[in-house]
Amino acid sequence: MQILPDFIKKRIVPNETYIIHSVLSKEQIGFPLMIDVGACEGDALLPFLNDGWVIHAFEPDQRNNSRLKKRTSNKSIIINSEAVSNKIQNQVDFYSSHESTGVGSLLKFSKFHELSQTVNTTTLKAYCDENKIDKIDYLKVDVEGHDKQVLEGFDWTRIKPSIVMCEYEYRKTKLLNYTMHDLIRFFEEKKYNVMVSVWNPLKKYGGPHKWCKFVYSDFKSISDDTWGNIIAARDDTLWGNLTGQAKKYSKIWSLNLYYYIRRWNNIALNPTLEKTNKA
Repeated sequence: MQILPDFIKKRIVPNETYIIHSVLSKEQIGFPLMIDVGACEGDALLPFLNDGWVIHAFEPDQRNNSRLKKRTSNKSIIINSEAVSNKIQNQVDFYSSHESTGVGSLLKFSKFHELSQTVNTTTLKAYCDENKIDKIDYLKVDVEGHDKQVLEGFDWTRIKPSIVMCEYEYRKTKLLNYTMHDLIRFFEEKKYNVMVSVWNPLKKYGGPHKWCKFVYSDFKSISDDTWGNIIAARDDTLWGNLTGQAKKYSKIWSLNLYYYIRRWNNIALNPTLEKTNKA
């Protein structure tokens, strides 16, 4: 059931994809290309796909991969079933959870995770070489903990994506011995401008989440119990457009209207949630 029409959701629902898409849709890009690593059911790539972009998507979770194919049939998209990391391997354990369809991972970070399948892994360098990809306009990475490994497996000397977005969450990345600050340093060393879209601490995977703020420079001020997305851009003009859009949306996003609408809707459908869904 759709709670809100799309034109209202694009204004009040915190979603970094809206900002990136609104900026890139105004650019004059010849043969625009996006790589989506951890595509899930395709929510982040659909706005670009509908604009005629070529999309290369990776989604190893069998259920999500099947749903993604149904949502994008007859469109210019290549859907891969491999997982992406910093090394090529076969038969690697992959974990899924009944708590949320969006937390499938090579990393077992949740008590609800169960071994669901084995997958092969590739690297972005190998994939781009094999498919003769020599430019990427938007690289999105959301692989539930292994984001740094995905970035490490890319050839940054040959291709420099215009915009990159990846996720951070300490409860995952600490198991792999890196933090949000390591990701920021990774981008800054490659001469990217960086901002962080910060979300309040997670209470439950798959539930409504509260957005917090954008941080543009004082990254040490970000609490370790948060999660969010790091957005990086090399071009200063593009960067200025991104930060302009971020500041435009941040005031209404900080009200978290959609969080409360979803929460009230859930309680209306299941009144027993009122006692357990306090925030």
